[in-house]
Amino acid sequence: MKRISILVGVLVFLFSLCFVSTLWSQTQSPPPSFVAQVNKVHNMQVVDLGAYPGGTNSWAADISNFDLVAGWSDMSGVSQQHPMMVPLIGPNHMQWMDLSTLGGEGDAGAEAISDTGLIVGHAITGSGDYHAFAWTYLTGMVDLGTLIYLGHTVSTAHAVNRSGTLIVGFSVNSDGSDMRPVVWTPWIGRKGDKLVITWTIHELSATDLGQYTNGGVNAVDNRGWIAGGAWGDAGWTGVVWKPVRGGKGWKPMQLFGTADYPIVSPQHLNDLGELVGIACKSDWSSCSAVLGEPTGGGDKSYAFTNLPNPLGPPMWDQAQSINNRGDIVGGLYDQSWNAYAAVWSTKNPSSVELVPALPGQLGSWLYGVNESGIAVGTYNTTDFQHAIGVQLKHGH
Repeated sequence: MKRISILVGVLVFLFSLCFVSTLWSQTQSPPPSFVAQVNKVHNMQVVDLGAYPGGTNSWAADISNFDLVAGWSDMSGVSQQHPMMVPLIGPNHMQWMDLSTLGGEGDAGAEAISDTGLIVGHAITGSGDYHAFAWTYLTGMVDLGTLIYLGHTVSTAHAVNRSGTLIVGFSVNSDGSDMRPVVWTPWIGRKGDKLVITWTIHELSATDLGQYTNGGVNAVDNRGWIAGGAWGDAGWTGVVWKPVRGGKGWKPMQLFGTADYPIVSPQHLNDLGELVGIACKSDWSSCSAVLGEPTGGGDKSYAFTNLPNPLGPPMWDQAQSINNRGDIVGGLYDQSWNAYAAVWSTKNPSSVELVPALPGQLGSWLYGVNESGIAVGTYNTTDFQHAIGVQLKHGH
């Protein structure tokens, strides 16, 4: 489908920038001696989370503080890839739950989960368009819609804050030429004896910063801070939108990376205002995982630190998530483009730990981490791609 290729291309290049296609197209294993060394010196616990019964591939995108994992799994082939949830504890632990779709079949998935059990992501409607969704036990799948007044037909929800009060992502037209960063806010009421939640979509603007007419959002915290990127005639810039007092929307703040890696794309932020993501050279020739820490009175700016790659110069390394205690997870590449799930920390940004490999592993990556230090992501072999859970070392 044309719309699918447009959406995936925009997501991978402009926002996630971890080049998933490269990660899962590896034809060679990492050097055996290096894998053995990683397994020997680390004591992280890594668990293969499997897939939905009858499915082959799965992916874990986020984990709540109650150890509920959100992601996707196929059911009997890629044409039936559904958003999924899998609990890591309780009577149904390790059992994948199908969240259904918005009426269509195809490439759908959950991308984030709140501590209230609200799950968000993207699914295909009966008309064949990608739409953002919100799912709860009470409501099931809810279509979050698009910026209809701009003629947009596609949207996705990238993130939700831990309290489940704000959803963020983007809305875009059918050919991908007009993408806007958006936030959805809830209205809670009653219809008869039923509780009703209605989500309203709002466009976020970066035009105060210059000629930035397009953009998207990757992260939101419990303070209402929102992080993502914008682009236009002025090029590309990372942005943090901070809420204006009195509920009068959000005001954008431009982000500037380091001298060598000035282009910043935030992927996640915690409730302390610390953010992580990817920082690229001005010619986009290479990118580094990066940590951004607020500086100045009132958090008026950010200072960025490139996070290390122990396997050589930065390739297209990326920090994907950070919790409030400073655990940072993501992934990096060696010089042969083998992918490794990685863990950094705000306590010692100059250090990095690689996640031990599972049997037959060709590549791995981490996407989310909760306050208990449990991270989730994915790994692949020659036969399948599976979600993984990783218990970080105590005292990390």
